Amino acid sequence: MQAVERNRDMKHILFLLLILISLSCSKEQGEFSELGKSEVIKNHFDNDDIKDLSKILKFFDDHVCNSVEIETESMDDCYKAFFSKNITESDKGNFFINISYDKQLDLFNEISPSLFEKIWYFGKSWTHDVGDTIKTLNLKAKGSYPSLLKEIAQRNKGIEY
Repeated sequence: MQAVERNRDMKHILFLLLILISLSCSKEQGEFSELGKSEVIKNHFDNDDIKDLSKILKFFDDHVCNSVEIETESMDDCYKAFFSKNITESDKGNFFINISYDKQLDLFNEISPSLFEKIWYFGKSWTHDVGDTIKTLNLKAKGSYPSLLKEIAQRNKGIEY
């Protein structure tokens, strides 16, 4: 039961990460390289939120580079290797991101509840295989984060898709 919940949580965190990475690799060179300098980010999040978003991005940057085991100083190379590895694994039916669940929980405890509430909400799901209700972590469909995505999609067709 916890494995199902962890997998769902990880997918939601990964989705946020993908958007943050896309922002940092945006066509508008440097516009999102530091989240706090982006007017688009500042339109949707306050300074405290941006500090927490930067923590989330750094957390994943560190874990992604460690997981691909390549010698590079380039974040682009780390993420290219990471996604290439995951595409190969997902073709085999595997999709495991080797990031400690406990470390993810530690990260969640470091970010402010107000940022958490702008991005996620807790729900419940009933599982057929276990026959029990489990707590789930879901992305909010309305609020600061989806509004940010809509604004960015107007600038970046890859994100719009």
